[in-house]
Amino acid sequence: MIPIDHLMCRPHWRRVPREIKGRVTLTYRRRSADWEVYAQAVQDAKAAVWNTLGRNR
Repeated sequence: MIPIDHLMCRPHWRRVPREIKGRVTLTYRRRSADWEVYAQAVQDAKAAVWNTLGRNR
């Protein structure tokens, strides 16, 4: 179970590269101004996790 205010569980978040984590965090704070940038950062974070698991999605 993942809390509603989290993007993903802690073990998966640890798999996200630092640069992408930074973009997710920064764009989350500004998401009301530019939702698309935040959404792209989230997609990049998810893709990074899938890549570390050896899966494409």
